[in-house]
Amino acid sequence: MAARRSAFIASLLLLAALAVGTSTAQAGLNAPKGVSPAANQSVPFGDALVFAMTPEPGHQCSEYFLALDQHADDPHVGPRFEHPSCSVVVALGSELRADAHHTWRVWRNCSGPSCNGPGAGWHRSARRSFHLDGPAVRTNPKDGATVSDLAFPIELSMSALTASASFTIRMSSSASLDAVGKLSSPQITVPASRSASDPTSHLALITGLEPGLYYWQWVRTGSACGSSGTDCPGPLLRILVDPTGTLPALDVFAPRVKPLSAKGRVGKGLKLRYSVLEDQGQGQVTVWIYKGRKVRKRWRIWLGRVEPRKVFHVVWKPRKVGRYRLCTRGRDGAKNTSKRRCARVTISARKLATR
Repeated sequence: MAARRSAFIASLLLLAALAVGTSTAQAGLNAPKGVSPAANQSVPFGDALVFAMTPEPGHQCSEYFLALDQHADDPHVGPRFEHPSCSVVVALGSELRADAHHTWRVWRNCSGPSCNGPGAGWHRSARRSFHLDGPAVRTNPKDGATVSDLAFPIELSMSALTASASFTIRMSSSASLDAVGKLSSPQITVPASRSASDPTSHLALITGLEPGLYYWQWVRTGSACGSSGTDCPGPLLRILVDPTGTLPALDVFAPRVKPLSAKGRVGKGLKLRYSVLEDQGQGQVTVWIYKGRKVRKRWRIWLGRVEPRKVFHVVWKPRKVGRYRLCTRGRDGAKNTSKRRCARVTISARKLATR
């Protein structure tokens, strides 16, 4: 009986040891101070991004590693934080893509003499997300501009771009794009030269255009905005060459779609309303219901003739109590796309019937 009791106690101790080992491997480290970029921060565009942090008391910078995006759960891929600055510099193109959301976390590997017991092994912080902005580009002429004087070359310019980069201008009478987002069959491809007066401004001169509608974009060559070896195309812009003044003006304004907040109950149909303002009267609206970051429902609605500031709705039958977000975005026939806008939706429990 005593032997059986001893064996039972030994098995309990073994299970406890295994549980402690598992919890040690999964234990999170204390929130590092001085973290940059901060959670949900919008980071300005640049050639590189600096990740920085302040180590926990009793630890050194060299114990910490950066884990980025798809490698956030693997501490063996990212670089080590440098001592004594406790920072890591990541260039655009190697891991980071401009105009995109990214996530990162910090891993600590403590294996020295001071890390015995629960402090040993890998520890990870919570994920942090940030948005790396695209280049703040000012283009001339503006999207949808009309050029009537063809006696001189048309000057296409971009400013507020990184001075060290090189660019080309692509122009076509077709708006078709390839998989990367560049004009797939450009009729004109011209290298952009740096302005003598402004080192962050690049320009190109275009001649020989026939009257009509053209699409153009700047393309940043090299790997600075994407994976190694790829180019980074800018937005698709339109220019109307009309020396006679007889062509119709371009539709350059995106539809304005505004969602309206709503309250409803579980199991009961709820009208989710949104207003639409479109100067040309036709377009498409995409409607989402979010719970946190997850999409719970999506609708795509084609609109016919839209009266000024007309209110539309979709019907949703919620299944769970909670706070949701109603988000909308509009797009017209000229492919002008509005920004996504959101409003709060609150769902309460089903009201019980009273006798």
